[in-house]
Amino acid sequence: MKLNQLVLRVAAVAVVGMSLPTSAQAQLWYNGDINGVNALSSERNTVVSQSMAYDNFVVTGAGWTINSVFGNFLANFAWSTADYEIRTGVSVGNGGTVVASGSGFAASQVATGNTAFGFTEYTATISGLSIFLNPGTYWLGISPVGTGNNNTDRAFVGTTSGTNGNNANIDGLSFFNSTFFGANFVNSDTQTGAPSDFAYGVDGAGSGLSTGGDDVVPEPATMTLLATGLAGMA
Repeated sequence: MKLNQLVLRVAAVAVVGMSLPTSAQAQLWYNGDINGVNALSSERNTVVSQSMAYDNFVVTGAGWTINSVFGNFLANFAWSTADYEIRTGVSVGNGGTVVASGSGFAASQVATGNTAFGFTEYTATISGLSIFLNPGTYWLGISPVGTGNNNTDRAFVGTTSGTNGNNANIDGLSFFNSTFFGANFVNSDTQTGAPSDFAYGVDGAGSGLSTGGDDVVPEPATMTLLATGLAGMA
C-alpha cells in the first residue's frame, strides 16, 4: 500500500497486543483501542500540510475540566508537538465553533507495542491543559506534527470498535477536514468506506460519570446538614 494514500485499510498485518494508553489523570473518555480495520490521515508534516480527523464525545454531569487530550496513531516519524481542536456543532461542510485549540503544542510520543499496516502505533498526548466544558457533545481532533525531512512521514489515527474504551461513544459518526486533500468537514465514511470512530480520549476531572473521572463528593458542611435533616425526619 502506497504511503501517500489518505487511508490505511484492512491488511494482512493486524493489530497486535492491544493496550490502553496510560495517564496520570483520571480518564474521562477513551473511545477504545484501534481495531486494525482503518486509519485516517490526521497529521501535519513534510508530506501533508494539514489534515485532521474528528470524533465526538459527550460531557456529562456538571461538566468536565480537560487536562490532556490523546490519540492512538499509526506513524513512521518522530514528533515532539501536535495540533489539537475541540469543537461544537460540527456537521457536513460546517466546522461549527472552536472552543479550544492549539498549534504546535508539546506532545509526547509513546509506543504502545502494537503494529498495523506496517506502521508502529504510538499514543500522542497533549498535556498541561485546563479547559472547562459544559455538558454537551464535543468533537476532538489531533494531528501530530512532523519535523523531519523524510518525504514519507505519515501519521494516521486508528479506527476503533470501543475495545477497552471508557465512556466510549461508538456511533459511527466522525468528520474529516483537510486543505491538503480538499475535504471540508466531510463524513469520515466518505474516506474510510464505512462509518468510523477513532481512538481518541481525554483526561481530567469530571462529575456524574458512570466510570472514570471524579465523582462529586459533598463538602463536610453539606454532609452535616444532610445528617441533621435525616435526624429530624426520624
